[in-house]
Amino acid sequence: GRIPEEEKAMAGKTGTSQVRRITEKERATGTINRADRLWEHKEHGLFVGYAPTTAPRFAVAAIIEHAGKSTPAVLLGRDLLAFAQAHTIDT
Repeated sequence: GRIPEEEKAMAGKTGTSQVRRITEKERATGTINRADRLWEHKEHGLFVGYAPTTAPRFAVAAIIEHAGKSTPAVLLGRDLLAFAQAHTIDT
């Protein structure tokens, strides 16, 4: 979900990484959907981010192998940044 405290706002970029070539036959028969693929053929999920956005102190990079999409990496990155901000003593 969204971060309600503006001073703890985060920013980031998502992505996926293809792990194998999709063949012409797969494209022609329509078997390239995530649901149709074996686990080991699903894309890796990626996320890089930083927080807070106004004066960055923390950065994160998350890779979830064979996630099929970036969402699991985003959730991990968000949770790590939230934890770092919640457990930091200002000096």
